[in-house]
Amino acid sequence: MVMTKQIKKNQKKKAKVCRTFAERFKEQREKHKLTLSKIAKELGISRQSAVYYAMGDRIPTIMVLLQLSELLDTSIDYLVGRSDNPH
Repeated sequence: MVMTKQIKKNQKKKAKVCRTFAERFKEQREKHKLTLSKIAKELGISRQSAVYYAMGDRIPTIMVLLQLSELLDTSIDYLVGRSDNPH
């Protein structure tokens, strides 16, 4: 099966968002001195899910992103790379 250019483009975009999210998630976690276990507990998610987010393997759901942005006092746009302004 041959993938279309649009599918390839979307996959590259998703990979970039995952990398950016992972970098900014780590930056904000360290700034607030929060462990993955503490974040998982605060958000009501498994520690493994937090690990996937930290490694850039997955992007959280919109509900988790909302909670995470509040916990880290930063914008969703910043976390996913749509803005370079954390607030």
